[in-house]
Amino acid sequence: MPPGLGAPLYAKLDSDLAGAMMSINAVKAVEIGDGMAAAALTGVENADEIRMGPDGPEYLSNHAGGILGGISTGQPVVVRFAVKPTSSILTARQTITGVITVDEGMTRVIDLAAVVQPRGKAAA
Repeated sequence: MPPGLGAPLYAKLDSDLAGAMMSINAVKAVEIGDGMAAAALTGVENADEIRMGPDGPEYLSNHAGGILGGISTGQPVVVRFAVKPTSSILTARQTITGVITVDEGMTRVIDLAAVVQPRGKAAA
């Protein structure tokens, strides 16, 4: 990704990427760069040092995942996300109105009508 994409306020590249990842169904967490592991580092360990190389600025590490201050650095952008497991399982589980039962691979809910109310109608 070329350097300079994003903005330091309101249109941060990392914010836009995190929002895009979170819009994927079942995604529950997003990390950019070292993500949560960065919280265990010191500022010195986490800093991405920069020096002048033969073709311009070069970073010595990429802890920030290619984004500093909401703007791309020209390094590879590193984004990871975690997806929750499916809740559609064929295992008996408790519900508000009873127990979901499993019979030969088929799932049914006991007294589903008591859980789902028509719009505009108050629950008894």
